[in-house]
Amino acid sequence: MLLSCPDAFAQLQGTVQQLSFQGPITGSTVNFSIYLPQGYSTGSTRLPVIYHLHGIGGSSGGDQLSSVPRSYESARAAGLIGPAIIVFANGYGDSFWADSANSNKPAETNVVRELIPFIDANYRTLASRGGRVMQGFSMGGFGAKKFAAKFPELFSVSVSYDGALLPWSTIQTRHALQAAEIFSNSGTYFDQYSPWFWSQQNAGVLATDTAFRMIVGAIVNDNRAFRNHLLAQGISVEYVETGLPHTLGPILNAQGASSWAFIQQHLCLLAVDSSPANVVTCDSNPAGTSMSVAPTGTGPFSYQWQIQTSPPPDETWLTLTTAPISLPCGATSYATATPANASTVSIFVRNTCPSTPNAWPIRCVVSNACGSVTSNPAILTLLDSCCDSLDFNADSLFPDDADLLDFLSVLAGGNCSPGNTCSDIDFNNDGLFPDDNDLVSFLSVLAGGSCL
Repeated sequence: MLLSCPDAFAQLQGTVQQLSFQGPITGSTVNFSIYLPQGYSTGSTRLPVIYHLHGIGGSSGGDQLSSVPRSYESARAAGLIGPAIIVFANGYGDSFWADSANSNKPAETNVVRELIPFIDANYRTLASRGGRVMQGFSMGGFGAKKFAAKFPELFSVSVSYDGALLPWSTIQTRHALQAAEIFSNSGTYFDQYSPWFWSQQNAGVLATDTAFRMIVGAIVNDNRAFRNHLLAQGISVEYVETGLPHTLGPILNAQGASSWAFIQQHLCLLAVDSSPANVVTCDSNPAGTSMSVAPTGTGPFSYQWQIQTSPPPDETWLTLTTAPISLPCGATSYATATPANASTVSIFVRNTCPSTPNAWPIRCVVSNACGSVTSNPAILTLLDSCCDSLDFNADSLFPDDADLLDFLSVLAGGNCSPGNTCSDIDFNNDGLFPDDNDLVSFLSVLAGGSCL
């Protein structure tokens, strides 16, 4: 479903759409809004995604659909941040971004298991933690810190705007209705959706891999307490008190530019924009086959080229090195990659097993400080026999007697006829020359037969 409000977004350079889909896990309608930056429709680059969570009483729509993109576009125009997608999730008004215990408000499942996969499948995203940011206002700030702390494998940055970072005791007194409906009046259940609990549970990885920023308006004491809680776990946090009221717009005006710059600074980007192409080549071609990937993001990169030796469901991928890696059929069937750790390599595959298909999936795992992504596989098809052109002396006349005479001359250690440039004597490209099979193959092809 598509809804749009063109008047509200008329001053934006990018576009905003309000959309929905049926969640494959919950079976419920998942509402969201999405901002696509200027140039997205004509571009090809994968972009980071900033997930923005609303406060209590909000939804995936509202004023945030103009205020947040407007703040972002100002920062982008100032060179503080690059192109990014912004997704506005739906938290059912008061879910505290949990899966509610006593009502149908599966906000966490919607976001983690349905919305993020949907966005990655349908938009040009950098689908790794280094390219995902979680931010939010008020209750959304609570959710932003919870998602980042609970799922550090999904997010690299978390920003909260006057987050309602309330402990369980305060939830019970200040939000008794939600304490009962969402958390079933259970501190243990609350912990499963609490940034207080998860920042302690995952402190080790959060201290080294996740960037936290807190901008505070009116909710000073709870934010100070949560900041101190993070610091006690060894987790650093950029913390700013503004003295502003509990309203997103003024806080964005005061600190939005710094937050976008903070996000840009801590993004760790990684994607493979170009995967290796399918190739048909000769079995035993001594030169191997050139294959390439083109990663984008934050370098330096490392590369691990792999060959599939058994298909799904029990698929097996072996990592290629400059040393031969045995394939099915034993040591006489092997593969190499030269150099092993590079974006462009020469893949050599020798398959002596007649029962094994001679089409080999090849892929590359690209890594940087953000993590790893895997290219789409290419198919390397090996021809059992692959002879050179019959125009052995490259005089553009073939088949003719001169090709045979030059071939026999070179085979015997002589020279190519004057003015011509002969091919190497390994006519059947089996890596063995000079040998009888080169002569037999040449004569066979000359007579209209097959390469041997």
